[in-house]
Amino acid sequence: MADPKPPILRNIIVLGAGVQGLSVAWYSITAVSLLRAEGHNVTIVAKGTPECPDADELYTSPKAGANWQSYASAIDLRLQSWDEITFRVMWRISGSRRISHESGIRRTEGLLYFPEKPKDWRPHWFGERGVTPNYMELENVFEFPEGAQFGVGFETLLVDANKFIKYLSKKFLDLGGAFALRQVDSLSDLYNGESEVDIVINCAGFGSRTLGDVMDESVVPGRGQIVIVYAPHIKKTISMNIGENFGD
Repeated sequence: MADPKPPILRNIIVLGAGVQGLSVAWYSITAVSLLRAEGHNVTIVAKGTPECPDADELYTSPKAGANWQSYASAIDLRLQSWDEITFRVMWRISGSRRISHESGIRRTEGLLYFPEKPKDWRPHWFGERGVTPNYMELENVFEFPEGAQFGVGFETLLVDANKFIKYLSKKFLDLGGAFALRQVDSLSDLYNGESEVDIVINCAGFGSRTLGDVMDESVVPGRGQIVIVYAPHIKKTISMNIGENFGD
């Protein structure tokens, strides 16, 4: 019997050390199949990292606030799949009190209000499929805030992004991953180093607008500003849908 072929080891670079880059490097790429199982070399290249956040003034993840709320439409099955996978992974992490504290992810009640009940209303896909526990419509028996006449409630997740990226960074390093701190002006720069690079994964986010060989002007900031207030009595997420599309 012929000896089994040795695994092909590859050098992989993930550009960007935000939540997206760290998640890709740790969970989707390195933690499950590459670093642990087959020994590929994975490096995150970034100007700012969870350990050195001030090195890049455009490094947004340490300053972000986050909660899980899908913006996938009823027909966008691909985005639904991504959102469902994200929810289930984070829900599992939040199930342990210790890991929940370390990762900055915790379970909470979510409320989404509407000025009035949409004429073509149907429950959100994550409610219909039972992704988020205790999804329910809020009508009549519920006291709505000013400007709202309809809403839904469901269990969701709050994320302290600054804690979460530090948690992901530690997991990535524990698996043998590495960081390289430097400015990158184009994706081609990543192929011109001393070692051979087989795969580059672009997780530069807003930085893709200025990457020399990307220049993606369709990338725009997703939300507004974060305001930190002391409100220990608020233990839920509250959103208001004011446009034609869910999440506006």
